[in-house]
Amino acid sequence: PGDAVLITGGAGGLGRLFARHLAGLGANVALVGRSAWDAAAGPPEALGGPGAVEYWQADVTDGAALDRAVADVTRRFGPL
Repeated sequence: PGDAVLITGGAGGLGRLFARHLAGLGANVALVGRSAWDAAAGPPEALGGPGAVEYWQADVTDGAALDRAVADVTRRFGPL
């Protein structure tokens, strides 16, 4: 509980599935994906349980963008 987890491909169905499961166990989950979050899926925060779920938009093939996302995530949730 309270661990920080980063999931790439976070805007997709598997990312949301894993986020819901891990947040239900108490992990704080950072979803990272290159696409904007699909509002029709509901807010990422709704996937949370005891743990939080948030979304960062970043293309993991862009090293600088990924570095910024990881820095933001660690500021928010602590070390991964």
